[in-house]
Amino acid sequence: MTSASTKVGEIFSAAGAAFTKLGELTMQLHPVADSSPAGAQIKATVKRKTA
Repeated sequence: MTSASTKVGEIFSAAGAAFTKLGELTMQLHPVADSSPAGAQIKATVKRKTA
């Protein structure tokens, strides 16, 4: 049986992967975001979260 801390770690790991994928899909949906300040900020935030 796994410990509670292991389960919590797995949950956060899965959540991190899901947010990474969400960021990638969002970038695919909004290619014009690159030319706007908001788009650049979103892209920077996604890169920070995935690093």
